[in-house]
Amino acid sequence: MSACAGPKLQLIDVPFIVSRPNPMAAVPQPPFKLCHFPLSALCCELVSVNAGQIVRSRFLRIFLILLIVAGAAGYGLLRPKQSKDANKNIVTVTLGDIEENVTAQGKLEPKEYVDVGAQVTDQLQKIYVQIGDNVTAGQLLAQIDPRIYAARVQADEANIKNLQAQLIGQQAQVVFARQQYDRNHELLKSKGVSQQDNQNSEFNLKMAEATAASIQAQIEQVQSTLSGDKTNLGYTKIYASMNGTVVDQKAREGQTLNANQSTPMILQLAKLDTHDRARSTRRSRRDALAARFVGLFFDHGFRRAAALAGQSAADIADPGSDQ
Repeated sequence: MSACAGPKLQLIDVPFIVSRPNPMAAVPQPPFKLCHFPLSALCCELVSVNAGQIVRSRFLRIFLILLIVAGAAGYGLLRPKQSKDANKNIVTVTLGDIEENVTAQGKLEPKEYVDVGAQVTDQLQKIYVQIGDNVTAGQLLAQIDPRIYAARVQADEANIKNLQAQLIGQQAQVVFARQQYDRNHELLKSKGVSQQDNQNSEFNLKMAEATAASIQAQIEQVQSTLSGDKTNLGYTKIYASMNGTVVDQKAREGQTLNANQSTPMILQLAKLDTHDRARSTRRSRRDALAARFVGLFFDHGFRRAAALAGQSAADIADPGSDQ
C-alpha cells in the first residue's frame, strides 16, 4: 500500500537527479548526485510541498494585507494634525481709514459748500478764478461793473459837502439872531426898544436854529445814502467767504446780472479737504471699528477680535491721536 491516498499505481524505481548544495562544505561539491527514490515517495513529497506553499502564501497575503491596514491606520493616527487657523492669514492690527464703496445713482454734493452770488445789478466784468482753483477766505473772485455805483457815491459826497456849507452859513445866522435877541432883550428893560422888536428878534433866532437843525438832518440823511452806495460799490467786488475749491461756475463774463428779482449765482465753493471734518471722521471711524470688531469675532475667531477691540478702545480713549 502506498503512503499517499489516490488511485493505485505501479511503483517503479525511477532514477532522478537532485541537486542539494552543501552550505557547510568549504570545497565545491559536484553539482548533483544520482539518487534512487520511489515514485510514491516523490509524489507525496510534491503534494506536501505544494500544500505547504499554498498555506504559507495565504498566510503571507493575509499578513501583507494586515500590515498595509495597520500602516495606514498608524499614519492616520500619528500624522500631525493641522491647526484650524493654519489657512488663516494673521496680520497686525493698525489704525487706518476704512473705505466703503457704494454704487448708486444720484447727485453727489459736498457737505460744506457756498453759492457765491451777486448782490447788485450790472454787468459781470471779470472772473478771476476757474473751476478747480483753490481759494482762501477774502480772495477776490469776480468784478461787476462799478461805474454806476461809483458815480452814486461821488454824488452823495458832493451833496454832503453842499449841505455842510449851508450848515455853516446857517450857523452864522443863528449867531447873528442870538446877538440881536440878547441886545433887544436888554434894551427892553430900559424901554430902548419896543416889545414887538424884541419878539421879532426872538422869532428870528428860533427860525435860524431850526434851519440849522434841518440842514444837519439832511447831512445825516445823505451820509446814510452815501454809506449804502459805498456798500453797493463794495458789492461789485465779490470775495470768497471761506476756504475751499471752485467746483462750479454759473455765470460768464459779460453777462448782465439782475439782483432785483433773485440772487444770481456766479460760482460755487466747496470744502473738499477731509481734514476739515476731523470730528465727523473720528466719529465714523469709531463706528466702523465697532462694526469690524463684530464681523471679525464671527469670521476670524475670538483672538483677532479681541486684539481689534483693544485697538478700538485705545482710539476712543485718545481721540486726538487720529488727527
